[in-house]
Amino acid sequence: MKLTVTGRHIEITPAIQGHLEEKMEKLIHDLGEEADIHVILTVEKYRHIAEITIKGKGLSIFGEAETKDLYTAIDSALAKTDKQIKKHKEKNLTKRMKEGSTNKNLPLA
Repeated sequence: MKLTVTGRHIEITPAIQGHLEEKMEKLIHDLGEEADIHVILTVEKYRHIAEITIKGKGLSIFGEAETKDLYTAIDSALAKTDKQIKKHKEKNLTKRMKEGSTNKNLPLA
């Protein structure tokens, strides 16, 4: 797993980096080691924008949030990506169940 944090018009402080790593622990655990995560944090006057892009094997997820507080934007973007990851995992589980159930019903040769 590779985590890249980019700041546009903002310096990435250890506090911001620590907050991101703390919130991404669950996300990293769900994805495993094959995912690349890129976080872009942007500040424009009073707008704080957080963009999270996750690319992995057969997986491409993007989440974006814009608020007046940077930490809230990060949390909202993470919530959006987490929701997409759960949907992707459920879709894979149902595919696996369908394929497995058809193989069990085949007559033995």
